[in-house]
Amino acid sequence: MAETESPPSGASRTIILAVVAVILAAGLAALSWLDARHRIATTQEELARRLREIESDAREARSVAR
Repeated sequence: MAETESPPSGASRTIILAVVAVILAAGLAALSWLDARHRIATTQEELARRLREIESDAREARSVAR
């Protein structure tokens, strides 16, 4: 007769739950990091666009002033 597996003991469940919690925390940290990177990249692009507009306006103003 084949032996049946016994249900996990309390300590095993605790370890399994701890591992699952660590994996979930790592996943959430990774998602948060990715979101922050995306937001920073978007902000940098917006800043670059605004700087180009300012430089263009400054060139135009210098041209008109001459």
